[in-house]
Amino acid sequence: MSTELLTRIEALILPILNDLGMELVDLELKREGRSWALCLFIDKPGGVTLDDCAEVNREFGAVLEVEDPIEYAYRLEVSSPGIDRP
Repeated sequence: MSTELLTRIEALILPILNDLGMELVDLELKREGRSWALCLFIDKPGGVTLDDCAEVNREFGAVLEVEDPIEYAYRLEVSSPGIDRP
């Protein structure tokens, strides 16, 4: 996985998160067994809710469908960084 690809993905997600008042804590594209996962860790003042994660997943998923920056199959996961936030 290239740094260039992660930079492109970050450029696609940041405007969405900014509009929603959230920040990107971490971004990972990792292999899990025979498949890939694009993992976004988001946060906002007061913490994120399940509804926040679902909204980011919907909005960013639509952008990913159009822009198609990843040339292989993957799963999009959006979550909070949790208590052990980096």
